[in-house]
Amino acid sequence: MSDLTITVIAGKKGWEVKVSSDITFGDLRTQIEEKEGTVAGGLRLICKGRSHPDHLKLSEVGVSTGSKMMVMRTSKQKEQEKEQEKRTKLQSDYKSLSELRAQSSVISKPSTDAGASSSNAKPVVREIGVLGDPQQDCVTSVILIQGKNKYRVNIEMTESVVVLKQKAAFIDGINSKASNMRLLFKGKFLKDECNLSEYGVKDGSSLMLLFNAKHHDAKDDFIEMGSIKKKLDELEAKTRSVASQAEHRLLDSVDLAVKKSELQDIFTRLRDNLSSVRSEDERRASMECQLDVVEELISRL
Repeated sequence: MSDLTITVIAGKKGWEVKVSSDITFGDLRTQIEEKEGTVAGGLRLICKGRSHPDHLKLSEVGVSTGSKMMVMRTSKQKEQEKEQEKRTKLQSDYKSLSELRAQSSVISKPSTDAGASSSNAKPVVREIGVLGDPQQDCVTSVILIQGKNKYRVNIEMTESVVVLKQKAAFIDGINSKASNMRLLFKGKFLKDECNLSEYGVKDGSSLMLLFNAKHHDAKDDFIEMGSIKKKLDELEAKTRSVASQAEHRLLDSVDLAVKKSELQDIFTRLRDNLSSVRSEDERRASMECQLDVVEELISRL
């Protein structure tokens, strides 16, 4: 058994590694994965133009001092990176949405005629600023009409139809994935990849919001998620209140411990409830990010 010094190359970076000639490709790969912080099985090693089975030793394929080993990402690692990127974006979006909701007001205008029948009730108009819209004086917007409700959404006319759907997915009351929505304007269904301006949509235009069959199949899950979301918002508000009281020394150590235990119990129940929901959509992912925020707040108490 002898020691070898080989060069490992990953992308634009490389480094030297001193290893035993009897080490297997699998053990070497595991060491590199730990160094690079990738998932198990997230990398594969290329030596002399090909990859080799994990059980083979370096010496069995003629690896010697000075040999070069290429590191390639596997599909498993690429998927992990995509999931992490999506989660990071959702956390950022949730933070932006929370800040926006703190600044924005939701205006409801129900019918003023108490004796009017439900069929004559005026639609509810909600003024919505959605996910990352700049707070500026001049903002273009469109109105989405869904049943008896209307939602005003801030958006540039140069944005694509799918962007409008994605913004609508975060509006309370719509409760649908973007992929389950259909938008109708002047008798035409709008294609996701086209810009709003291509259809003649202008500032203040009204579009009909419809749903496909998958939305109705998932209705029960959305109702359940709506209940969880309400309780999650209440838990976050209560946690922030306890944190504020603790910061201003309004709670002694015993009271704080009791409240923290209560919050933790509620958090655990909500997390279990959310995990039991079948839906795998943007709203669930956003709620999982909110749970992460609440968990961090509780841990700081």
